[in-house]
Amino acid sequence: VVAALDIAGVLADRRGAWRVALLVDVALAAAAAGVGYAFARGQLRPLRELTARLEGDAGHGAEIGAADLRPASTEFGRLQRGINARLRAERGRAEAQAMMAEQEKMLLLGKLAAGLAHEVRNPLAGLLNAVSTLRRFGADEATRAECADLLERGLRNIAGVADAALETYRGPLRPRPLCEAELDDLRVLAAPAAGRRGVRLDWATAPLPPVEVDTGRLRQVLLNLLLNACDAAPPGTAVRFRAGVEPGAVAFEVADDGPGLPDGVRRMLERGTGDGGTPGGKGLGLWVTLRLADDIGARIAVSTAPGGGTRFMVRLPLPAGRPALAAGAGR
Repeated sequence: VVAALDIAGVLADRRGAWRVALLVDVALAAAAAGVGYAFARGQLRPLRELTARLEGDAGHGAEIGAADLRPASTEFGRLQRGINARLRAERGRAEAQAMMAEQEKMLLLGKLAAGLAHEVRNPLAGLLNAVSTLRRFGADEATRAECADLLERGLRNIAGVADAALETYRGPLRPRPLCEAELDDLRVLAAPAAGRRGVRLDWATAPLPPVEVDTGRLRQVLLNLLLNACDAAPPGTAVRFRAGVEPGAVAFEVADDGPGLPDGVRRMLERGTGDGGTPGGKGLGLWVTLRLADDIGARIAVSTAPGGGTRFMVRLPLPAGRPALAAGAGR
């Protein structure tokens, strides 16, 4: 019975069959994996090409050529065409940005040129008036000395404007003590504009402390306001100028009886800064004035009377610790 039922050989045959089956399975799996890898690699080849192109020339704006495009019916074909469309959009945006940068550059140059012309024109009017005075009354020694001083200060002011323009319009501050002679020059410089409009200058100043300030820019701020007031004042009225000392500040007032300021210019002044956009037309002078006031730390306030007229207040803060002088009698 034992001899008849001995299955050791059968078991050995089965173990051999399992080994063969295992080897066959491993070989078939490896072959299938190799075929699958080759197939997947072939399918992903367009994606690798697209990645290499994006990392190379296409990343700098070169589109995928027609010879390299896959059919539009495939996923990769649609992806390639989408990449080309994106590159064209990026190139168009870059061109638009370059055009806008050029336009902004031209706008800034226009602002600079307009501001420079505006700043140079004002002292030139006073210089021409001084030349006319010299021709008429040059025989008087005192008149010659006064006109020579006025010409020198006016030319120095123009030189300062030119220096500021060479230093991108906002040059470094050049502080020097504020003196009453600087304010007297403003009256002489504004007189021709007032005479042409048929208005008179109502002038009153009080003793001022020796504040260190860029006097050229302060003069230009006040002169711009005076000339604007002369242009706005109706014939036969007065343009009023006051200078004095308030607690903690030197104050200057320029007032006229004109129709008031346009809404756009008023909004610009209410913002209290010259860093915004340049208003058109008559607002350019006030825009320049605000920028100059910002440079020297002054603040400009504006008010309008119910019956018409505009009043500008320019306040220049005194250094901390300096006592405010009492405002003396106007002269």
